[in-house]
Amino acid sequence: MVCDTFRVRLDDDAEAVLSRIQPAAEIEEVRWVPQDELQDNDDLAPLLTDIIAPALLAEGRTS
Repeated sequence: MVCDTFRVRLDDDAEAVLSRIQPAAEIEEVRWVPQDELQDNDDLAPLLTDIIAPALLAEGRTS
């Protein structure tokens, strides 16, 4: 499996940027998930809950 991930820093125009993000191809939905809902959530992709979220939490970069 190949997965490209990107880290994005949002500035004061965060709402404008997030409103333009649309799902495509095999991505069914795009939504903001609060930090306390990242783990143990059957509604999220395992790649996010098992790999990406723990890495971000370890770095302290989810806020």
